[in-house]
Amino acid sequence: MVLSKGITGFCKECDVTKIEEMDVKSFRAACYEAALHPDVTLVNIVECDYPFTYHKALFNIHDERVIALLNSYYPVIGFANDDDPLDFCDVPAQLMTLNVQYTLLDEDTLMTYPTTKQLQLLDGEELAAIEQWTPRNLGEIIFNTWD
Repeated sequence: MVLSKGITGFCKECDVTKIEEMDVKSFRAACYEAALHPDVTLVNIVECDYPFTYHKALFNIHDERVIALLNSYYPVIGFANDDDPLDFCDVPAQLMTLNVQYTLLDEDTLMTYPTTKQLQLLDGEELAAIEQWTPRNLGEIIFNTWD
């Protein structure tokens, strides 16, 4: 996983203007398409609101809740069984159609901590936020509610 400047939602003002937020309408359309799978029910889509750095879609798959988390700034989706706190899980096979537009991150990727080399790709303000908030893994860096 390559980290890019701004993925945390923290970066210098000059960099913020260069990062375009993800199109929620496209995410919504992709979620409705994924819900065409016979085992999937789309329950709700929640657009990002401060301090969240992700949009989320709540699905039921065989009566189990799965949440697709879309980073607000990059086309990256992670999955969780719960979001308070985030409980990351693997990509459900029934939602693989989301990979047409987005990079889907598996549980192993989300649960690892980035290397020093990966972290060096981030903005200084992002590194300061990571130091302050002490995330436990890559998933908590990409999908955060830091204030």
